[in-house]
Amino acid sequence: MLKKTLLVIALSALTTAAFAAESDAHNAARQVIALRDGSTAYVFANGRMGVEDRFGHAIVTKPGTILQTADGGTITMVGDQRGYLNSLLTMGGDSGTSASE
Repeated sequence: MLKKTLLVIALSALTTAAFAAESDAHNAARQVIALRDGSTAYVFANGRMGVEDRFGHAIVTKPGTILQTADGGTITMVGDQRGYLNSLLTMGGDSGTSASE
């Protein structure tokens, strides 16, 4: 019984941490855009963008790439803030970096 209780507590902590990291990324972004393939594009205050795949990982996307939005529109990738987005998603904070770097 104790093992089951500890397992539930551990899983709850992991789930809470995952939601906190995603929330940090959403809060840091000026705009969040759902993409057709299940990915999410984040537009930061400096106008540069980062893309999170449907599994929650920041991915490399070349500037100028045409992205298909979930509502059928298109947007053009500006910059590649993969490192900044990755820090928001994995560490739950900006860890001393800024979107302008």
